[in-house]
Amino acid sequence: MNRKPTLSFWQIWNMCFSFLGIQFGFALQNANASRIFETLGASMDAVPGLWIAAPLTGLLVQPVVGYLSDRTWTRWGRRRPFFMLGAVLTTLALLVMPNSPTLWIAAGTLWVLDASINVSMEPFRAFVGDQLAPRQRPAGYAMQSFFIGVGAIVASLLPFLLAHWGVANTAPPGEVPDTVRYAFYFGAVVLLAAIAWTVFSTREYSPAELAAFDDAEPAAEHRAVAAEGVPSWGQAGTWLLLGVAAFLCRKDGSRALQIGWRDRYNHSSPNCAWSEASVAGALGIRLGGPNDYFGERVEKPWIGDAQRDISVDDISHTIRLMWVASMLALALFIALRWLLVGVA
Repeated sequence: MNRKPTLSFWQIWNMCFSFLGIQFGFALQNANASRIFETLGASMDAVPGLWIAAPLTGLLVQPVVGYLSDRTWTRWGRRRPFFMLGAVLTTLALLVMPNSPTLWIAAGTLWVLDASINVSMEPFRAFVGDQLAPRQRPAGYAMQSFFIGVGAIVASLLPFLLAHWGVANTAPPGEVPDTVRYAFYFGAVVLLAAIAWTVFSTREYSPAELAAFDDAEPAAEHRAVAAEGVPSWGQAGTWLLLGVAAFLCRKDGSRALQIGWRDRYNHSSPNCAWSEASVAGALGIRLGGPNDYFGERVEKPWIGDAQRDISVDDISHTIRLMWVASMLALALFIALRWLLVGVA
């Protein structure tokens, strides 16, 4: 089996460092955009409407960029062109946002800013899967989370820190304070530098190299996972909650529990298998199975039994099952807390 090479700590660090800059941009936007809108004359009631840019751009931009980056290859690589395009556009938006002369320009810049961040962010999420072998991906995602946390905290505190260091935190009516403007300038530099660091310090595998790697465990390895031993509380809890949710949603609850237990090891992710198998049983469909990666056929075990064909409606059915199971978990935790510590 041709596995991806194991990367060092610093290689993973360099690969994920860009998330420091991406989160810097997000945090500055989230913490200060409302203040900029109100400074430029937006009423308190109008501010939530102006924020519609954030969810809409994520909804519209991320799927498109993800689709395109999966199918792009240039001499600059597969994901890196999107990294740099998003970085340049985000940097420009961060420079314009605190200097917007009117409310409509600030609102339009927020759309550009949020869309540009998404252009970089979505390919970066896939970058971990491209570069790391399955056994190292948890470390890659943990490193991303570390930089996301650092970026969010520092960027959110930046106007406060600048005010503490003597930068003016007040301004005449209709003008954005220097603390906010300088925070955006600093954020623009951090974002561009962090993304550029990853782009120039990390090489991408070519399509031919990616096709030669076999990231998926064969069915024998899936089946070889030890079935003995006690499952974790989280895994067993997910299985039970989805079974109850299936009953409440008028799906096949008994089959959800049966298939959830039977096929709980038919996936390389120990957490995903439990929930996927339970949903497959509840809906009477078959999931998983063989997949094609970069033209290569990879055999994987099936999850569930094909009592009928999968349909688009199964997406909404699955979301409903997840929602009901989540509400059940929340109610359970509230009840346990009340029993253990009371209402206070």
